[in-house]
Amino acid sequence: MRDFGVIVDSANGTSLANKQPKDFGVLDVDDGDIIDTAKKVTQVALSGFGDFGYSTLEGVASGISRLTGDSDLVRTVSDFRNFSKDVYEGSVPEEDKSKFGYKAVRTIAQTPGYIAAAAAGPLGLPVLIANAYQQGRDDYLSTQGVTSFEASEDQIKEADKVGAFSAIPILVLERFGASRLVNNIFRGQSKVTIKEAVRRIGSSAVGEGLTEGSQTIFQNTLASELMQYDPDREVTEGVFESILLGAVAGGTVTTPAVGYQAFQDRNLSPDEQVVEQGVDPD
Repeated sequence: MRDFGVIVDSANGTSLANKQPKDFGVLDVDDGDIIDTAKKVTQVALSGFGDFGYSTLEGVASGISRLTGDSDLVRTVSDFRNFSKDVYEGSVPEEDKSKFGYKAVRTIAQTPGYIAAAAAGPLGLPVLIANAYQQGRDDYLSTQGVTSFEASEDQIKEADKVGAFSAIPILVLERFGASRLVNNIFRGQSKVTIKEAVRRIGSSAVGEGLTEGSQTIFQNTLASELMQYDPDREVTEGVFESILLGAVAGGTVTTPAVGYQAFQDRNLSPDEQVVEQGVDPD
């Protein structure tokens, strides 16, 4: 979608260098209504956080519906998912939903779900599988302009095929990114210096950015080349934005945890620091 020279806005073809700061925000805050802006940002965050659960549940429902041959279950879950989005985001203007800030808030809000699933080990694997499966379904359905609730039986069957084809590759990438976040946030009890905190935050940002970028390349290749449900899509479409979103999300969720650890470790006595690292001071 973009090269790495002059970055342009895909919506209108204008250079991002000519954009004003507010153009990257979640909302237009020219009226200075900070409270209203904060309220809508909170709504978007809650919607994003909830959608991780709903999308995972829809993936499970789709699998059950595929086995039973009855699409009523997946349509019902999709209806609840649509309702949830409307409750939280109904007041957010459509033009704001295409902005980087809106997407960043949603991505950050969804990241804890992936971290929790990865941290749970084998218990969290079914969650990641169902979510990865649904990501493929969502991509196909978005090209049709429908959700599972509105889709025809043929569209649902095709969405299931795309989900099944994309589930494992996306799962592998998700586990890589989420596991890196888990390691950087919860790793051991060794003393966290400022340098170590910066390294962990940077590692999370780079790892999550590469994960999101790789997922987008795979999904674009699947859509345009392998299954050809969106043959006009460029393989690089949205990749740069995905990398940025992943980096922002990874850095954002890691910073409070390692920052707090670094702050605590600065206040420990030498003996307490030795104990924290599992060594007997005597």
